[in-house]
Amino acid sequence: MNFRDPDLVLVKKFRGGKQTFYQVHSLSSEQVSLQDIEHGGQFSFQRKQLEDHLTKGTLTATTKSKVPQTLFVKPVTKKAKPRKNIQQAKEQAEVDRRYRYVRQLLDSNVPSLSEQRLTPWIAPKAVELEDDAPPSYKTLGRWVKSFTESGWKMESLRPAHSKKGYHKSRLAPQVSDLLDQVVLEHGKAAINVNVRRAYLDFIERLDELNQQRNKIGLPELTACSYQTILTRFRG
Repeated sequence: MNFRDPDLVLVKKFRGGKQTFYQVHSLSSEQVSLQDIEHGGQFSFQRKQLEDHLTKGTLTATTKSKVPQTLFVKPVTKKAKPRKNIQQAKEQAEVDRRYRYVRQLLDSNVPSLSEQRLTPWIAPKAVELEDDAPPSYKTLGRWVKSFTESGWKMESLRPAHSKKGYHKSRLAPQVSDLLDQVVLEHGKAAINVNVRRAYLDFIERLDELNQQRNKIGLPELTACSYQTILTRFRG
């Protein structure tokens, strides 16, 4: 396979008829870096591993002329990219990290987003991705939900604290974890989520948690606003 061919496009098919198209972004004698032409995410493979994927049909080869040009939202280019500030670069790196987890999970045979299914999947995947801070099963479930409900838009994986009107970093870790749990459970229970009911459930659970904290002399935790949980459901 001539990975230097500028017209080469590799195609990955997912369950449900979804397809993703990649172009070679960079390569060396041993590694090939592919870029998702629609979303911009990048993935590195050993050259032999990539050739095996092509031999087995996990990936198929085509040309740019056979791919709808409207998909080339973020085409591979050799032009210099505009500089990003440090915070923007960190946010984009986090989006790329989440994207790798989500896309590889969607391509796996994991049948559900339960703790029993996700926890044993995350550990070896974190090693493979060289990620020393892997997400919990709840967090990964929330990423998958946001990504699929957005129509597979990479922007849905942007950290919520970078979005206007919502700053996750201001929440106490216990409150944020409880909020994640409520959002995940209510999101899985119904297609059309009753956000008001979910918020009341969150408040009740937080009250119970605060009662337990009071018994051992810990200060009470402050609830987030209704707007915060609404923003969380919107991804």
